[in-house]
Amino acid sequence: LINIGSGKDLSIENYAKYLIKFFNANLKIKKNLKMPDGIKRKLLNINLAKSLGWTAKTKLHEGLKITIRDFLNKK
Repeated sequence: LINIGSGKDLSIENYAKYLIKFFNANLKIKKNLKMPDGIKRKLLNINLAKSLGWTAKTKLHEGLKITIRDFLNKK
């Protein structure tokens, strides 16, 4: 298996919100604006793969759901 990427850039906050919703957790995201932001972008360039006819078969949120359920089942 090769993880090429989705060609879309999401923030850590987007991922955190998705996981909070997925687990139905009663959590709030608290930002420390005095700390560095870290890497601004994490987007992978997938142009070569696309030029070879590749397209993602699994949406990111579906892939996260599958991964989380697999992890929880193997605990």
